[in-house]
Amino acid sequence: MKQTFPQATVDGYDPSDASISEVDSAIRAQGSFTSDWNQMRRDYNLIAVTNVMHHVPPDKRQDVIASLRDRLAPGGILIIVEHNPLNPLTQWAVSNCAFDDDAILLPTAETKKYILHSGLEVLRRDYIVFFPHLLAWLRPLEPHLSWCPAGAQYAVMARRTANV
Repeated sequence: MKQTFPQATVDGYDPSDASISEVDSAIRAQGSFTSDWNQMRRDYNLIAVTNVMHHVPPDKRQDVIASLRDRLAPGGILIIVEHNPLNPLTQWAVSNCAFDDDAILLPTAETKKYILHSGLEVLRRDYIVFFPHLLAWLRPLEPHLSWCPAGAQYAVMARRTANV
């Protein structure tokens, strides 16, 4: 991100102090990294939540999305990337991953529901990650497949409107 947006501040949050301590010092110098949610700002232009929501208990997911919305500046963008439960290889990988023991995959429609109930505007949904490393030479085709629910993951992009 720093290469594309050199003036950007990059902050990070993880509930695990151990994970925060693993953040490279060069990256740490670009912003603030914390395991204290209350230290996060409330004026972000972009928040990316990557493969997190499947670790959040379903009864807490709406609250998490609302809390993310509250940290966006008006017009700010929220991007949620999640594992696609429609993909059988993704289901297999998650079920065989030690740190996904608590994972409950959520379909795209569920993610969009939380976003809409938080008053955010859904801008787009793309399916992503179609080809494994062995077939990496086919990855230039992936942008043309974003409509196809066979991708291993999906991304939903939403915007905080001025009236939320």
